[in-house]
Order: sequence, then C-alpha cells, then structure tokens
Amino acid sequence: MLSRVSAFARGLARDALAGFSRFPVPTVLILVFALLSNLTVAEVWDGDDLARVFAALSLGSLAALAISLWAESHGSRASRRVALSLGAAILAGLVVWFAHPFAYRVSGLSFAVILAIPLAPFLRRGQATAFWSFGLWTLVGLVVAFASTLVFLIGLYAVVEMARTLLDISLFRQADAYVLVTGLTLVSPLVALGRIPPVADVTREAVAEDRLARTIRPLFDWVLAPLVWLSALVLHLYLARLLLEGGPTLGALAGADALWSLGIFCTLALILRVGADPFLQDGPRPSRLFRHVWAGLLALPVIALALAHWRAIGALGLTPWDYYALISTLALGLIVLLQVVPGARGDIRWMVGVPAVLFALSSVGPWGVVGSVTRSQLSFFESLEPGDWRPAEPEQRARLRERLWQLEDVGSLDEIRSLLPPDMAGLSTESEGSLSVSQIATRLGLDEVSPAVPDTRTFTASPSQVVSSQGYDLAALEVQVNQAGPTNGRLALTLQPGTNWLAIQFDAQADRMDLGGLTAHLTEIGETASEPVLWDALTERGRHVLLWVRQATFRTDTGSLLALSGAAFLRSAEWQAGARAN
Repeated sequence: MLSRVSAFARGLARDALAGFSRFPVPTVLILVFALLSNLTVAEVWDGDDLARVFAALSLGSLAALAISLWAESHGSRASRRVALSLGAAILAGLVVWFAHPFAYRVSGLSFAVILAIPLAPFLRRGQATAFWSFGLWTLVGLVVAFASTLVFLIGLYAVVEMARTLLDISLFRQADAYVLVTGLTLVSPLVALGRIPPVADVTREAVAEDRLARTIRPLFDWVLAPLVWLSALVLHLYLARLLLEGGPTLGALAGADALWSLGIFCTLALILRVGADPFLQDGPRPSRLFRHVWAGLLALPVIALALAHWRAIGALGLTPWDYYALISTLALGLIVLLQVVPGARGDIRWMVGVPAVLFALSSVGPWGVVGSVTRSQLSFFESLEPGDWRPAEPEQRARLRERLWQLEDVGSLDEIRSLLPPDMAGLSTESEGSLSVSQIATRLGLDEVSPAVPDTRTFTASPSQVVSSQGYDLAALEVQVNQAGPTNGRLALTLQPGTNWLAIQFDAQADRMDLGGLTAHLTEIGETASEPVLWDALTERGRHVLLWVRQATFRTDTGSLLALSGAAFLRSAEWQAGARAN
C-alpha cells in the first residue's frame, strides 16, 4: 500500500517537474497564484484589487502557455521560448490590470486564450489530425489532473483528521481550507502542465494506432451521432411547420421556446464534427453521411438562431448576454460559410480558431461588448423626449431602469450625463465620482414601490396533556383550520377570508361563530403561552363550541384569523336538535 502511494506521489512530482522544465513562466505564475490564495485564506493579504490580481495571474499563465507551445512547434530554443512566454504573460497581465470594466474586457479574451492553447502549435503548420490528437491528450491531462487533485485532497484530509482525532493534535487553524486551496490552485495546474504532450511526438503519432482514440470512438459513432441526427430531424420538422404556417419572419416564429433547442443542437453538431473528425470518413453510415452534409444541417438552424437573437434585442436593446449570443451565432455561421472555401473546408482548426478570434475581438474596440452595448443603450436614451424620462406605467419604468442597469453593468453609465432631462442638470454637474442607477432612479421617480405586506402575528402555546371538556361529548383532535377549508372526518371548519367568522359543518348541519373575541384575547396574551387557550362560545344558531387553540395566525391590522390548529369540542344533542328542527 505504501509503495503504491509512494509511486503515485513520485508520478505527481514527475509531472510537476516536467511542466516546470517545459513551461517555467506558467509554472512560476501558478506558484504565485497558489501562494496568494493561501495568504488570502490566512487573511494575511486582502487587497482591494484581489480579483484583478488573480485574473492577471490566470490569464498571464494561459497566454504564456499558448506562446510557449507555439514557439515549441517552431523549434525555438528554450531561452527564446521563455522570453516570448514572459512577454505574453506581462502583456496579458497589463490588459487585465487596466481593463474597464474588468469582467467584460477579460471574459471574452480569457475564452479566446483557452481555445488558442491547443491551436497555437498548429497554426499554418501540421495536419488537422495532429491537432485533434494533441487536443485529446491535453484534455486527458486535465482529467488526470482533476483525479490527482481528488486523491491529493482525500489523502491530506485523512491525515489532518487522523491527527485531530487520534493524536488530538490540531496542525494549524483552517487546515482543511489550506488543503483545498493548495489542491485546486497548485497540484491540479502543475499536473495538467506536465501531462501536455510534446508537439513533435503528437505529429508523428497516427490516430488509427492510438488506443485512447479507439476507446472513445464508440461515443461519437453510436451515441452522439444518432442523437444529433434525431435532434436535426425534430428541429427541421419544427422549422418547416413554422414556415408553412406563415408569419412575419422565421426569427419571430422561432422565439424563446425554441431558442435553447436551436443553440444546443448547433453546439452538439459542432462538437460531433470536431470531436469525431478522424472517425467520420470510415465510420458507420450515420457518421459518414454527417461528414458530407453537416454544414447543410446547420444552415437553417443557424439562420433561425440569428434572427431569434436579433429579434430579442428590441425590448431592452443590446445586452451583454445578447451580444455574446450573437457572437456565438456569428461564429457558427462563419464556420458553415468556410466550408465553401477550398483551403478551409473540413479543417477543424478553423472551427476552433473562428470562435477564438471573435471572442478576442469582443474584448476590445468599438465593436466589442462594452462599445456595442453602450451605443445601443445610449441611442435609446437619445431618442427620449423630456417627458419620456418619467413614465407613468410601471412596465415602462421597469424597462427604463433595466436599460440604466445595462449601462452601469458595462461601466458606461457616466456617458448618460449629457442626455439627462434639464431639471437634472445639477446631478450631471454637481455629483462627484461615478453615477449610480439608484441615484438616477430616485431623481426620476423610477424606484420600485414594494406592495404593502400585511402585518401578521403568530400565537404558539406549549403542548398540554390534559383538556377539560365538561359538557362536551364530541371531540375533533389535531384540527388544522385555514381559509382553504380542510376537513376532519364528519366535521369541516373553515375560516372565512377577511373576517373573524368560523364556518362549521357537522354532518349535514351548517353553522358559524364569531371569533373576534378570540383574536382580541390572543393579542393580549402575546406570541407565546404556557398553556393552550380554551375558548368557549356560542354559534350564530346558539350551539356551544369549545376550541382548544394551540397555534393561531392572524392579521394585526384587520384582526382577521388566517389559521388555527388545535382541537374542537361539540355537543351532539345540539346538532341532533338542529337536524330535527330543519
């Protein structure tokens, strides 16, 4: 057992050392990230720009890794690879540090850099098959890194707990938190770096001889391919029905109900085309057919998806979510169009490179997410007349607030200063710092008015073993009474909404009693009591009813009861006399 643990530890160390020797700059950044993470857990370091520092280290290490792989594929010396990766890390860190707003400037760029990591060694060189194999083994490395992290966490957690329970030794405060942070930020990334295959080895390896490739092939041939074909059939039948039924546009008909279905189908089809690339040519008939017609299968869904997203922009203008949805749809459309270009047809590197380029462009320039959302929202506010800033309808006020939130979300709310109504000129000149939506909404009267919540009070008594029911020969126990009218066998008790009347129906006899005095009595007692309340009263027709109240809920403004629980006692002779009288 110890030998296996030792071998596993040596394997982790070997992977970590291999990652450091090939990628020293990413390794150093990972070490710094892990150190700062542990200092944050220890509350030793808690800077104001904590998120920016971690994002700069993350994006810097990813950019350095991509450049290192690119340089390695070109046979660059180790010193040149280190210099290039260091420059890429510094550039990425500066971009993150000066990005505003931070989230939207970095998110698209981070996604692009992640896609660029397996793509970098095969830009304008190598074969698509080698790119596929490299991506597969890199993904396997991530899985191994995750499994290694789990083993690391379980092992160290066991050691810490054994020291606590068996030896009564507390190693240090928050030991489990340090173990978790170290496993996620240090062990897993270093193992993943060490598992990235050398570019030269991958280019020489044939996929047909790769045992791992043969292992995962059934997943694409017999699981994903049939699912894509079935979903393609359902979606095209749906779109054909919409076209036959008529309508203003395909996008107006393929609205929110089909939006997710279209997006999931397009994503699955692209995953199948990229993931099964080496198998499609000699696979089963569904796979071979998909290889020839996949672009045509995507054409109509991509058009419907683009029109549906474009139609959704109308109500609230362009939002970051709409922008990224349109960027993703544009990437799908460009991938389909590239299939008519001889040099790009069937090359899966283009299918990964196009989204990477588009998402990288989304982080910068006037065409990016910040510039596009800002222009869309400002164009709406520019079209408003002075009286349109204070709409009377709640729905229009909500839309105006939402558009203000969209501007604030992308860090462009200050650009609205010159567009505010004349009576808000003081706000645009006297206020210091950045504007806020709450500040503008208060001045414009756009604040949401919360509906008044009725003040309710609950009475609860301690349970009692003994109940005095002298003169009563019928008892209904564990009664739950509310305005819905639950029944308890032959007896039905219902609180009439908005009043203090309790409707009673016993067998075929109906009566009611006023509980206003009970509500006043419960108000005097307070919220708790040592004994349940016994309330003996007459009904509207003169019958005696004894209520044993253990819990009650009532409104303090109207005094009306909302719920009761306890027991009810009746006199059978009075209800039989009522039956004879009726």
